[in-house]
This record gives sequence, C-alpha cells and structure tokens, in this order.
Amino acid sequence: MPSSPTLGRAARVSSVAASLLTIGAIGVAVGAVAAAPLAGAAVADAVGAALGSALALVQGANVSARRGRRRFVLVGLVLLGAATLAHAAAVPFLAGLLLGLGAVIAVMAATGWLADAGLPTFAAAASALAILAAASVVAAPVLVATVVLLAAAAVAAISIDTVSGPRTPVFVLPAPPRLSEHPVAALVLAALVASFAWRSGGVFALLIVLAVLAASAGIGCAAGRRSLASAPLTSSGRAYHAASAVFDATVALRPAAATTVRSVEEVREAIDTARARGLGVAMHSTGHAAAGLADLSGSALLKVAIDEPITVDAIRRTVRIPAGRAWGEVVPLVAAHGLTVPHGSSALVGVVGYLSRGGLSAYGRHTGVAANAIESIEIVTADGEHRRVDRENDPQLFWALRGGGGGFGVITAVTVRAFAPGEIVTGTTVWELSDAEAVAHEWARWSAEAPSAITTSLRVLSIPPLPGMPFPLSRRPVLVVDGTAVDGDVTARDAAGTLLARLRSAATPRLDTWRVADPAEVAHTHMDAPFAPAHSSAHALVGAAAPSDADQAHGIVADFLRATADSAVLISELRQLGGALAERPEGAGVVGHYRGAFGWLNLALRGKPGREVAEAAIDAQWEQVRRWETGYTAPTLAAERHRPARSFPEGDIAAVDAVRARVDAEGLFRVDVSPGAHSGLV
Repeated sequence: MPSSPTLGRAARVSSVAASLLTIGAIGVAVGAVAAAPLAGAAVADAVGAALGSALALVQGANVSARRGRRRFVLVGLVLLGAATLAHAAAVPFLAGLLLGLGAVIAVMAATGWLADAGLPTFAAAASALAILAAASVVAAPVLVATVVLLAAAAVAAISIDTVSGPRTPVFVLPAPPRLSEHPVAALVLAALVASFAWRSGGVFALLIVLAVLAASAGIGCAAGRRSLASAPLTSSGRAYHAASAVFDATVALRPAAATTVRSVEEVREAIDTARARGLGVAMHSTGHAAAGLADLSGSALLKVAIDEPITVDAIRRTVRIPAGRAWGEVVPLVAAHGLTVPHGSSALVGVVGYLSRGGLSAYGRHTGVAANAIESIEIVTADGEHRRVDRENDPQLFWALRGGGGGFGVITAVTVRAFAPGEIVTGTTVWELSDAEAVAHEWARWSAEAPSAITTSLRVLSIPPLPGMPFPLSRRPVLVVDGTAVDGDVTARDAAGTLLARLRSAATPRLDTWRVADPAEVAHTHMDAPFAPAHSSAHALVGAAAPSDADQAHGIVADFLRATADSAVLISELRQLGGALAERPEGAGVVGHYRGAFGWLNLALRGKPGREVAEAAIDAQWEQVRRWETGYTAPTLAAERHRPARSFPEGDIAAVDAVRARVDAEGLFRVDVSPGAHSGLV
C-alpha cells in the first residue's frame, strides 16, 4: 500500500528549491502581465487580478495541505502561464483573473511546501521576499516569463511532495481566508500586490496599495482584538449571537442570555451574574451536540473558549487542552513528537464535549473509551471554585465527569494521555450497493475475529455532489468501509492488509484510499462533512453477545442491509466495537466501556419533507435491527434529546446524581444534564 514520504536532506533541499523557484516565477509572471501599455488595460488587469485572488482565497486557499503541494504548485503555474498568454493576446481582464487565481494557488502551495520541508518561518519569509525582489528587477517579456514558468514547473514535477499518495475525499467548500495562520504566504502575496501596483501604475498606485494593505492589516488586528474581548452576559446583539452559534444547523439556540468566556475569572463572573438573574447555566464550545441541549429560555449559555495554549509534554506523553479547542488543533502538535490522541472521526469536534461524553475514537478498539485517557480535568463548580480533579483529587467527581452527562460545572481544560501509534494505516473503500451483500458479510466474518489494532465502520451512504467529493459516486447510496489501524496486538500493515484482502476478493471497490499515513490524515478518513444541515438522528448499541460471535455479526449485518435497501436515510452506519472498547480498565470513568458489538447510527436530512418524514425513515430502519438492542448508547453519538440515551446502569445513575448534588446543591447546572444520565430529570 502507498506510503507517506519521509523527507531526507536531499528531498528537503529539492522541496525548498522548487518552492523558491516557483515564487520567483510567480514574480516574473506578475511583472509580465503588469507591463500593460494602455491605462485601460492596466485597470482591467487589476480588477481581474483582485477578483481572481479573492476567488482563490475563498474557494480553498489551504487545499494543497490535503491534495498535494506539488499538484497545486503545478496548477498555479499553469494558470499563470495562461495569464501571460492572455496578456500577449490583449485580453486584459482575463489575464488579470488568471493571474490572481494562479498566484494565490501557487503561493499558498509553495509556502506550505517550505514549511513542510522544515524551513523556519523567518528563513522562509526572508528567502521568498529576496527571490521576489530579484524577480521584480526583471522586466521579462511574455516569452521569457513562459520559459521561467516552464522551468519552475519542471523542477516542481521532479521534487518530492510532502503531501502525496491517494487521499480520502474531503469537502472543499468556500471559507473565509485566514492568512494570519500563514504569515509567509501573507507576506509574499502582499509583496506581489505591491509589485503589480508599482509596475502597472507607478509610484502613485504603489502608495495607494500600501495604504490599503496597512488599513486592512489594522482592521484585521482590531477585529482580532474585538473577538478576544470579553463581554458580559447579554440577551441580544453580536456577542449574544456569537456565543449562541452552533455547528449543528438542526437547532437554533435561544438562551435567555449568552456570552463567550475566555478565562477562569470570566467563567466565575458569568456564573455569578447568571445566579443573580435567577438563570440556570449551560455550556458548549463548538456546538456539535446542540440538539441534546434542553430548553434554554430560562438559562444562560456560556460558550467556553479559554484563551490559553495547548501544551504537550512529550516526556510524560500528556497534552493539556483548554476548553474550546477542536481536535484538529491538537493532532498536529502531538504528531510532531511521534504521538497521537484518541480523537474521533472529525477534526472539527470540540475536545471537551467529546471527552466528557465518553468519546468513540478512530483508534477505539486499540485505546478503549476515549474518556479513559483523561489524566485530569479543570472545572469551575457552582461555588466559583476552580478545581483540578484526577484519580487522587476528588476521584468521585473525576469518575462522574467522564461520561456522567454534565451538570457538574464549567470545564476549562483537560489533560489527556497521548500514545505512540507506531505505523498508521488508514483509508476508505467504496463499493456499488449491488456488491453490498458480498462485501458486508465478509466484513461481518472478519469483524468477529479482528485484532484490536484496527477500528472500522460499515456504512450505506449517499455521497453529496459537492466539491471535493467523488462526483461519479454521488447521488445514490453506496457501501463504504473505512477505518484506521495502528501497531498493536498485530502490526498496522497486517491488520489492514488482512481486512482489505478479504473485502477486495469479495468485490472490486470503486474507490480505495487505504495507505500508510500520518496522524493528521486519520480525522479525514470518515469523510465527515464540515457542516451539519438540519437533520434527525438515532443511535443505539447493538449486539449483546460478545463481538467474537460470528452468528450475531452476520445477523446484525443482514438486518442492517435489509433496512437500508429502500431508504431515503442519508447515513446508515455500524461502528465496530469490541477490543479495548469492551474492556473497563481500572480507574475508568462512569462510561468506562461500551456494552455492544456495534454502534448503530442513522442520520436523515429533514429538508423540504420536514422532521416527521425524517424521523419516520429512521424509525423504519430501527425496527429492522431493534431485536439486537442492548438498551445502551454511546453518549458521544446520542444526539437527540427526545430519544432514549441510557449509557450506564441505574446504580451508577444514582451515584452520579449524588456527586452532582454535592458540587451543585442549588441545581445551577441542572439544565446542562443529558437525558438518561439522571434519575430526576427528563
């Protein structure tokens, strides 16, 4: 199977050379197009370039980080070549449009390539600007510019890509640019804009552009300061809407008051203010679980976004994560130390919400329930005390916080154990639904004897025809098997290789992206969308017998396929459990293991038919598999508040209630408790 490249010194040198030559070629191309003989042509070029740059930034400036640096360097250089030819043919607006598109695409990919090769930010910026300065001196005609672009393309084509190999499809959707996260690219693009202005309009145009750039930078800094500024609990206005905004478009939260809290002191102040107003308190960060929140009309909602850095202790293999951070911010930091963390199937999910609801990791059969990896939790309780709880300090509260359903206080940070995965093999395979019977039952046979080193899921999925998705496989249901293997009870290659050999022998997949990869790729394997339109969902743990029971596995899969045969449900899924997920380690939280062989999950879009139709479609599928229910759920997947969501036994519910009553006797956080996690609330 394909491997991610390991960059040696020669490879790093070639990557840096290709990147810098590309940046120089961009400068030459900009100079060639800017040399417009007529004022009207210069204006048309400028308008086209501005439009092209904006389109490139909004339509995926970071796409090369997933799709390949070399590929997008070459795409950018081709567009720049087309821009010079359009300029020679006296088609100014088109020349500018292609120039803007090509320059932004190539700059973002080339500067990303520099970073991947390990060049420090200052050195990368200095080298890139020096190359641009040299290119600005050259007044190259179109022929020379074309030759330079071809030379840069040739060097890029033979250089080692730092992002290569078959990649699982990922949504490429319009998004506002965040150039503050790419300082070298921002500097290079600003220099290119200044160079274009100077060459096409002289000193006066250059001064205007410099003034616009300075004003834009000032506005950006001011906006950043405003976004970090604290605001009191409010019932309307921009701060209220920002604090109430959620990822899940199914619900629109309407709390009595809301605010974003960025420090422990702000959390205390918000709690005191809510108490003084007679309001309850609920918390969230990204809003992925918003559908599970209660009626907030009499409560204050705190969006927790603690303004502290993520800190990695590579020696102890721990990482402290402030509340409000998503897994996508954590994984690259720990990966730099050869480690990873038990994150879920999406990089966008908030760490604290995921872990406090148990967590079902992409590595779950190897690591167990994700919440068991928590070493400590920092929380502000109803009395305003900021506590750090762990196995020695208030172990009962520590136990209850890990899957107990909330209502204990406002979590401000967690410290999590990282682990060394060894080699990682991850990927997605897609078959036509006509092959589902053969492939799914082979997966069922394999799952009954699978090693714990690999975690997979089986889905019947309708892939939306959106940018980044494989269009030939969209607009109809397909069968998908995806997963991740690490070095565990067997090697990752052996674990994945055995599965893939069996599935590929059952039927030839239409899409197959399994390969050796780095940890950052794992969060994309499941192809989770970066948005959540209005939908209904249901979840249950199924299969009360041991996961090694092959007859049970075949029965569940047969009923699953029967249920999905004629359904309008968007996603029908069986997540493979067992392995470490079925084991309750010493010192585990209240949700210390999952009671089932598979996690069943259904999701139906509401759209024009509405909620009732979506709910009916889900209920119809559930009736087909209901005979396998265990009576339990994994809280991280139980999103709908009106559906049963018992995650631990009745005896534990009483114990969790007792802990909740001890730390919140007045019931200030009562509204924040999940259904099924308490004995006195509905």
